[in-house]
Amino acid sequence: MRNLTKWALGSLLVCSGVLAASQTTTVSQTVNRSVSEWAGSDTAMQMRLHSAALQELEASVAVTQFDSAKRMHTLRLKRIMHYISQARAYEQQNWQYNRDDAVQRASNILRHHQMKTGQGSYVL
Repeated sequence: MRNLTKWALGSLLVCSGVLAASQTTTVSQTVNRSVSEWAGSDTAMQMRLHSAALQELEASVAVTQFDSAKRMHTLRLKRIMHYISQARAYEQQNWQYNRDDAVQRASNILRHHQMKTGQGSYVL
């Protein structure tokens, strides 16, 4: 039973790795597409729905560079995008506490990425 579990988990890991490697879009294309979708949607509605912190975070993500060749950059961007989408959903439901938490998590990951890549400012 134990060997079967190890084999199943190993197979799942290999299949997910092959699936991730077969993605044809680069990280920068994904960011550009996401940013253009955000800008292309009804801007007036978006301005009303999104808080200032969420708008500032989205603008920061748009100007931050992510290298698609580096796995950690890709993972950080995916996590940031996940938390931004959560924050949007929470804001539409008027759940400010959850929205603020999602925005804070995304901004922490973004700040970490900027510090690791030398794109951020060091504040003492």
